[in-house]
Parts: sequence; structure tokens; C-alpha cells
Amino acid sequence: IGFSQGTAQAFAALSIHPRLNEKINVFIALAPALSPAGLANNIVDGLMKASPALLFLFFGRKAILSSATMWQSIVYPPLFAKVISTSLVFLFNWRSLNITRDQRTAAFAHLYSFASVKAVVHWFQIMRNGAFQMYDDDTPPVFRVRSAVSAYHPARFPTKNIAAPVVLMYGDVDSLVDVDVMRTQLPPHTVVHRLRGYEHLDVLWGKDVHKDVIPHVLEYLKAPCEQDAISDESHTVVRLDENR
Repeated sequence: IGFSQGTAQAFAALSIHPRLNEKINVFIALAPALSPAGLANNIVDGLMKASPALLFLFFGRKAILSSATMWQSIVYPPLFAKVISTSLVFLFNWRSLNITRDQRTAAFAHLYSFASVKAVVHWFQIMRNGAFQMYDDDTPPVFRVRSAVSAYHPARFPTKNIAAPVVLMYGDVDSLVDVDVMRTQLPPHTVVHRLRGYEHLDVLWGKDVHKDVIPHVLEYLKAPCEQDAISDESHTVVRLDENR
């Protein structure tokens, strides 16, 4: 089971490692991230897509927003959760209406985790090109857009090669998920499960996940085991008939 960026890591690994597919009965992608359209704020979105290297200028080349944990430790928790909520609305237009105030206070303290600036630059490269591609080391200098006639293009992850069963569980008001685009990039055996009225973070912390998400996740996890059990029983019957 993966969530958000964790699903992207799994898609990448499964697409280029055939033997890994043989070891997985089913992969459940919660709020999957493959090739997001972009940010809700048009100004920030336009700047970052025009030159993803701007992030290196703003945040350096190590962990992005490394001071966040320090502020989290000294700021009053409800106020910290309010700052995070405002940032989510500004960047992604996520209103978190399905997450209770107490849940936001408890959960948003764990929302930030250390990530390299390079990882964020990689995501903006994906958004810019509209393709789930490998990291582009040929990053153009800040304030200079690479020519569109360049013959160089970073390799795309061959996600259609994924052989393991895949289940997408996505919120239909999640600004980072375009399920129609995902269907064109994933193999035809992919199962799509729509969560009505859910945003990105609602899939984890929504007030009704115990009814709308968790039971279905358990069903998808059990299904391959039940099929294996039926298959084993049928093989057993054949062997008994042969002995007779």
C-alpha cells in the first residue's frame, strides 16, 4: 500500500524491475501521484514550471524547509495546523473540509517530512512535461528556459510494463489526480476506485475513512489470497481424482 509520493516510488520500481512484480499480490495506490497537472496558485505554478531550478535558488540543495520541525516544536499546535491549512489552500486548493479540526491539529504535525530539494525539482519537471519521467540532470540555468527544439528528453518510466495487479483509490476532488491521464499511463488491468468528495489528504485522515476507505482496502488485500486458496483447492481436487 502506498500513499501519494509513495505510490510514485512504487510505480517507478515496478515499471523497471520485472522480478519485483512477481513478489507482489496487489499494489493499492491511495491518492496516487503519477503526473500531476500542477499547483492551484497560477503564479507559483508558472514560475516553477518555467524553471524548476528556481527551487535550488530559493531553498539550496539539501533538505527543503529544514526549519519546519523547529517551528513545529515552538508554535502552538492549533496555530501550526492553521498555517499548514492555509498553505494547502494556497498551493493546492485543498480545503480539508472532510478532516475534523482535532484531526488536523493532530495529523498536520506529522505532515512535513524531510525531502531533498532535488526531489521537489523532479516533481516540477514531471508537471512541466506532463510525463512520469526520470530526473532530468540537464537542468537549465535559472531564468533561462531550455529550447523546445532540443533533441534531449529524459526517459519515461515504462509504467505500462507493470504486471502486478494495481488498484487506484483516488478522491474525485483531488487537484493532483487526473485519473483519465493515469489510465493511459498504466496497464489495462488497473482497477480504479473513486472516492466521492475526497481530497488528497482526506484519504488518510478524513472523518469517514473507516467507512469509505479502510474496508475497501481490506477487500482488495484479501482478494488475491482468496483466489490463491480457490486455486489451491482446485489443484487438490485434480490430484485426488488422479490418485483414484
